[in-house]
Amino acid sequence: MPENKKWERLFCPQATPIRRLKNFKNVEVSIKRDDLNHKVIQGNKLRKLKYNIKYAIENGFSQVATFGGAHSNHL
Repeated sequence: MPENKKWERLFCPQATPIRRLKNFKNVEVSIKRDDLNHKVIQGNKLRKLKYNIKYAIENGFSQVATFGGAHSNHL
């Protein structure tokens, strides 16, 4: 498989939906559903790691270790 296809497979093939909440105390609230972007890596973690993972693939690394901040579920 070409390297660029491996890269593309890691990320959501389409934009995640934006959900608008109605009747929310007269305030317009929109929620970007990044929890739907990947079957294993949900939320904004993919956005944070996108270019690190791309670099790792392009340079032949087989593993990437990352961590999130305090109170994060990014382990």
